Amino acid sequence: MGNVRYLQERWDEALRYFEEALAQYRKTKTGTIDYDVLASIGQIYNRKGEYELAEKHLQEGLELAKQKNKRRSIIDTYVRLADLKISTRKFGEAQTFLANALREMEKYNRPKSFANYYRVKKNYHQALGDYQAALAAFRQEEEYTQAQYDLEQNEKVHELEERYERVKKDQEISTLNAENKLQDIQLQQSRRNIFIAATSLFFVASLVVFLYYYNHTKKQANQKLAEKNSLIAKSVEEKEVLLREIHHRVKNNLQVISSLLRLQTRYIKSEQALDAIQDGRNRVKSMAMIHQNLYQDDNLTGIP
Repeated sequence: MGNVRYLQERWDEALRYFEEALAQYRKTKTGTIDYDVLASIGQIYNRKGEYELAEKHLQEGLELAKQKNKRRSIIDTYVRLADLKISTRKFGEAQTFLANALREMEKYNRPKSFANYYRVKKNYHQALGDYQAALAAFRQEEEYTQAQYDLEQNEKVHELEERYERVKKDQEISTLNAENKLQDIQLQQSRRNIFIAATSLFFVASLVVFLYYYNHTKKQANQKLAEKNSLIAKSVEEKEVLLREIHHRVKNNLQVISSLLRLQTRYIKSEQALDAIQDGRNRVKSMAMIHQNLYQDDNLTGIP
């Protein structure tokens, strides 16, 4: 909040917030680093014309920044001290602070620090009446200000690109997980349906085989007993009726199974599952054709 009020040039409000932050830091040793706060307080006193208080806070902030080897803060404080000395017309001291700042900046290439340095150097030359040097400093200030702007824009673009890539990657992972989950569900459904169809086919085939052998054995027995017992002939006729009914039901069951398999293919995307379903349908059709050929004759007693 203090920085906001500082940018708005509401010095008294900004000063109150900064002093509260400084007091909190000195009490708890947590929160905002105090050398930056001290430098901001010193700059505010400079703007208010209270130069002794300004220098006191700036020097204190400079010492703390040196203790913690915070090069950016050291450079900024040197520049602010130079600005203060220009305001008090102490140009020799201002030149010394500017030289100190330039020496530190050679080890810390930061466009914003260079822009601030040349802004104060421009004021220094203007105060001395050297307008040609002031113009050169102004041009340097503009160049580094543009460089800082370009750097910030590039960082924003890079940040946006990284954020976009992260979102894109997360979306791709989510989509892939959803697709895999759907395929797993479809595969499980396909396996379940195939198992049910195979079980049904097994029971139907077992029933057909059983009835076939039963009919075959029964017909042999009936052939031997036909001449001896008319009741056996009647029993044979009844069983033929039963076999026709069974034939009709088996045929219907095979058609139902084939239809169920055909309907199932509409909901399956996996090629492996589709091949398995198609293979099942072909088997059902083969059984149906065999069954039809076996029972196409109305005289069931003629089936071997």
